[in-house]
Amino acid sequence: MSDESDILRSYKTIAVVGLEDNPMRASHSVSQYMQAAGYRIIPVNPNETEVLGEKAYRDLASVAEPIEIVNVFRHSEQVPPVIDEAIAAGAKAVWLQQGIWHDEAATKAREAGLAVVQDACIRSAHRRMLASEGALSPRKTIPERPVMPDGYGITDDLDTVVSWEWVEERLSEAGTFWFSTTRPDGRPHAMPAWGIWLDGKLYFEGSPETRRAKNIAKNPNVSIHVENGTQTVILEGVTKEAWPPPRDVAERLAAIFAEKFGESWGYRPEVTQWDEGGLWALEPDRVFAWSSFPTDCTRFRFVDG
Repeated sequence: MSDESDILRSYKTIAVVGLEDNPMRASHSVSQYMQAAGYRIIPVNPNETEVLGEKAYRDLASVAEPIEIVNVFRHSEQVPPVIDEAIAAGAKAVWLQQGIWHDEAATKAREAGLAVVQDACIRSAHRRMLASEGALSPRKTIPERPVMPDGYGITDDLDTVVSWEWVEERLSEAGTFWFSTTRPDGRPHAMPAWGIWLDGKLYFEGSPETRRAKNIAKNPNVSIHVENGTQTVILEGVTKEAWPPPRDVAERLAAIFAEKFGESWGYRPEVTQWDEGGLWALEPDRVFAWSSFPTDCTRFRFVDG
């Protein structure tokens, strides 16, 4: 078995090596997504005692239940001993996250009968699988170079654009976003607020009496920016009312809000909180992103199918 979708359909227990109890880390946001999607998450990190409501283990050998997928968030040079532990634990597959690969260790795992995925985000693969099954809108992301004046250093080279997986990681890790809306009289308005990136949309809350909500009611076009000017992601598009959300979406949103803001702010919404209103969603029409301006400055547009 080597196809990513085959692995995700066949196995539902994931031991995550390097999972941290920090909502801002990719290991946390990716594992939280997979947990919400119905997968059993087993944290493996000697520096943690519990993550995502699950007991954390020092290493794979300490895990007291069968392991199917070993999802690795470690530097590439740290992969070989993890592979050895995965083989010894009887794992069925090893999944090295985006940016992580070790060909020699991968070959050893395959020779031992394990399926291996290298340099790929398991969350993105799961979303692609859902899209292929018609469970998600199969929008395609088209990376381009943004148009900027001469002298900004933007080239036409597409080899250095950021990946959409990188963009989704930044959005999933973020908790607070800057929302730019327009007042009815045309004046701009900006305000920070919490947001949750889920299934290709940014969900956010608020009373209809807030200035932001009043602006959106008159003009739903918005621009939303992560709180980072160097690891930058900017969303543009039309906001839509998202209440009442489907129950499975409400359950996942409530869980993510509680995980991100429960301990620090005491915020743990009920799944019924948005039945009567107060929830919006933006499925972006256009996205701008960069991690090293202007080298990888990227504009994404979207097409159906």
